[in-house]
Amino acid sequence: MHKLKNKLVVVLLLIFSIGALAVDIKGNIGINYTKPKRVQPEFTLEANFDRSILSGINFRLKNGYTDWNDSLLFPSQAVSAYLLSGSYDFSFSLFSFDWRYERLLSPLWDRRYFIAHRIRIDKEDFPLYLDFYETSVVVGDGNDVWVMFNPVPFLPVYLVQHIGLKKEELKNRDINVCMGFNLGYRLADGGVLFTDIIVDDFPQNPLKDVQLPVMGITVAYNSQEIKIKEKDLQYSLGYTANTRFLHAHYGGEARYTNRYEFLGDDLGPDADRILLMLGQKKPDYSSVLGLSYERHGPGDLTEHWLDMGREKAWSEFFLSDILERKLGVEASFKKEFASSLTLKTDAKIQRIYPKEGNKVNRLQGALSMIYSF
Repeated sequence: MHKLKNKLVVVLLLIFSIGALAVDIKGNIGINYTKPKRVQPEFTLEANFDRSILSGINFRLKNGYTDWNDSLLFPSQAVSAYLLSGSYDFSFSLFSFDWRYERLLSPLWDRRYFIAHRIRIDKEDFPLYLDFYETSVVVGDGNDVWVMFNPVPFLPVYLVQHIGLKKEELKNRDINVCMGFNLGYRLADGGVLFTDIIVDDFPQNPLKDVQLPVMGITVAYNSQEIKIKEKDLQYSLGYTANTRFLHAHYGGEARYTNRYEFLGDDLGPDADRILLMLGQKKPDYSSVLGLSYERHGPGDLTEHWLDMGREKAWSEFFLSDILERKLGVEASFKKEFASSLTLKTDAKIQRIYPKEGNKVNRLQGALSMIYSF
């Protein structure tokens, strides 16, 4: 047995040595300044394997604002928080379709972990694509939550919560799982029509349990790239509606925030939004301009619909009253200098109209200088 173990160790070392010889290491490092005044370091380190037994697997360590790697201006599940995260992705073919899997893990403060994973099913000559994803906040220590952040792909967090931990009530309640999908249809001109649906607190037995519509829905159009004077232009128009208890059915440790930053689309619960985004690209720079109109109801992240009573919660699950409206303009700009230096800037101005009280202007912004290697 001892000799067998030694042989296995040697084989594993050889495999990773061969993989290391064909690995492409790249990344970037920089400084991010945000308003209100805060200076934060940011970096990305990527290992891309090629021509080896690990070919097609990419690993990433990142410190900064994190989102899915998606070409759409409306990503499947945005994350608006500043995180230190590790992730990996790989692609494969199955049943004549192209599959891509991504997994992300970020340790949060106060014994909490943020886990997200997504699988995308696509085909070059087929008009439909599908993303299925889960995002989760897990609370506990290493022995309690190991099954959540192990690197094994395709492990559904929802099934672990309701099947693997069904007899452990406390641990079960310390897992806040959202699941969703993004279904898109590619038009003949290259544009994409898609809907994104995310569900929070999905019942263990949907045929038996009566559940509130704890969900968010986005319907949007992402245009084809339009070539005008050596610029690639693109625009998106979409509508998002989040019901009152999305991301809000548990407060306390399992909350979907991290140091007051929201782990999800920053629209938040009990709100809707119309958003128009215009983007342009050139070889050395890109920019995006966004215009938005939002309505917000009385719901907030600390609520649980059971505390309100089922009848009242049903009657007030979406914009039972409009407490404020927001008009917003946001812009981002990215410029590459030479081959290794990049400047990024983001700015957002909102005009807030409360139901009662005076109008308020809110300004947010960020400036980053990044060196790539």
